[in-house]
Amino acid sequence: MAKRLTTIVPLSVFAATAILTGLFWSFAYRAELRQVENETQVTVEQVGLRIESWIQVRVKTIRHQAETVDPIADPHLDDFVSHVKAHIELTRGYQAINWVNADGIIETIVPKQGNEAALGRNLYEHPNPAVVDSIRKAADTHRAASTPATIELFQGGRGFALYWPVYGSQDELLGCVNGVFKIDDLVLSCLNENVVNPQRFRYRLSDADATTIYDSESGYPISSLPPFSSPHRSRATITVADRTWSLDLEPRPETLPGATFSGFDYIIPIGLILAGILAWMAYFIMRNNRLLRLTTKRYLDLYENAPVAYFSVDLNRRIARANRSACTMLGYSKEELLDRDVMDLYADSPSGKSRAADLFERGKQGKPVHGEELEMARADGSTIWIALSVTWVRDFKGQAAESRSTVMDITEKVHAREKQAALDEHLYHSRKMESLGILAGGIAHDFNNLLMSIMGHSELLRTQLVDEPTVQTYTKEIEIASRRAADLCRQMLTYAGHAPTELGSLNLNLVIEGMRLLIETQSRTTVSIAYELEKALPNTIADTSQVQQCILDLVINAVEALAGADGTVTISTATRNSDVPGPSETRILAANHGGPFAAIRVADSGSGVGAETLTRMFEPFFSTKFTGRGLGLSSVHGIVRRHDGAILARSQTNQGTYIEILFPVSDGTHS
Repeated sequence: MAKRLTTIVPLSVFAATAILTGLFWSFAYRAELRQVENETQVTVEQVGLRIESWIQVRVKTIRHQAETVDPIADPHLDDFVSHVKAHIELTRGYQAINWVNADGIIETIVPKQGNEAALGRNLYEHPNPAVVDSIRKAADTHRAASTPATIELFQGGRGFALYWPVYGSQDELLGCVNGVFKIDDLVLSCLNENVVNPQRFRYRLSDADATTIYDSESGYPISSLPPFSSPHRSRATITVADRTWSLDLEPRPETLPGATFSGFDYIIPIGLILAGILAWMAYFIMRNNRLLRLTTKRYLDLYENAPVAYFSVDLNRRIARANRSACTMLGYSKEELLDRDVMDLYADSPSGKSRAADLFERGKQGKPVHGEELEMARADGSTIWIALSVTWVRDFKGQAAESRSTVMDITEKVHAREKQAALDEHLYHSRKMESLGILAGGIAHDFNNLLMSIMGHSELLRTQLVDEPTVQTYTKEIEIASRRAADLCRQMLTYAGHAPTELGSLNLNLVIEGMRLLIETQSRTTVSIAYELEKALPNTIADTSQVQQCILDLVINAVEALAGADGTVTISTATRNSDVPGPSETRILAANHGGPFAAIRVADSGSGVGAETLTRMFEPFFSTKFTGRGLGLSSVHGIVRRHDGAILARSQTNQGTYIEILFPVSDGTHS
């Protein structure tokens, strides 16, 4: 019996040890394989969300442009171009954002550089019929539609396009806002080596019809590739407007357990010895601890290197954690931020400390805080605008324990918004001046007709009552007053742009030289006239008499601005490449093109006027003088507007005023 036990026990121990060793080997293999599969699944989901977020941000931009563009009110699409440029500066990744009219013609491209080949092309004649199908689908559904991601772009390269339709007040199709993206840019942003490790994974991006968009091995294949065969592959679905892409990810064979010689291969040969089993268990635990540390470090790296600032703040408003972006954004070291009162980081303004304190208390009460715009103070004393979103971590009792804040620097966005508000104000002023011109023209026409009747009847009285000297005197006064009123009508018609115009090529220097005697007769003996004429001034197309009237009105205005005191009126000419105002200049009237221009500037050494007066002094009948009619500068405004020119002005207290009128050059020649 003992002999049998001697045999049975070792065999039993051997069998039990072999079974235990086999169980440990199987568990270790499945755990490592599961680790690879989990890593594959997490990676493909993260990358899929990254690609979808990248596309959705740009889809929202295109939608915003489609909702704000008005090709009827803004036929030259100036507002559209400026808005698109601002968005492209804030959000990179576009090949181009285009305006496509209802006939499929690409009328406007932003930016133009690098996209010249697409300008003016008809998308309905695109060699890929999917482009036409996408445009029609967008028009039918009133929503964004995307092309396949494998179309050949007019600009060169492969990519895809998004179309968002724009409709008029009668629900007629006015055109589409078209976003163009190269696959190269998407791959560079979302599938680079920092996002997907090429030594561990192979990936493939496919369209809804299984057409291969991009493959990590083959790049842009000519034909679709066969699906991945690995049983450990994972897939993420990506929504692109009305289409669905697929991202497939599979681990490389060399990363799978068993592909190379590893520690758990020793388990079976040394599994009969208890020391070997304990050694394997120690190795297994240590290996998993190392993987856990690597995973923790990976997420800490993501936290530290995130492009936005992160703060963790306790209930006492003390900063518990802050990432690198937070330190860079505010100019502090991490040691200076930690354990600091977070309210010290906000500016002393209504949008700073007080607003932040209110949001902190509101968040503690469970109210959402998302995208709130606040003003923060940097270490150097400067201020920035930020968008704040806060989530609260709560304990098992549901009480607030810690806040986690996401902070984005939106200073450029706020400044762009302020700039847009200034542009809107300028547009309002231009429309007001245009409305005043229409009103002045209508009044002038009607009043002129009445004057003709008055003057006609006065003439009849004068000829029929020749022997009545009193009547002759009255009719003469009526005629003089009527002619003054007719002159007033002429000025009003000039402002409204209804005066007859005879355009011809002329040189502004010659016009001024020919008016010297007339100009000097309009000035007082206490006022000196100075001339600073550019020698190589280009010619312009204009009406000579109307240009002379502008110069004379500007000189009279400058002389009157001196208010009887000694001073100087300077008349100068120059060439300007654009009508963009310089520092401290105000643009009274904008041209419809970019330039170049031949400019006349009339400056006085008077006391200057305020900003409100500067913007209003070209309005009809506005005058700072009690007895003034206020039509001289209004006539200048009407003449320059009719010549498609521009007006710039600048005035500062005790530094005088100058007004500069710009006329488009004719052919670039000089006189």
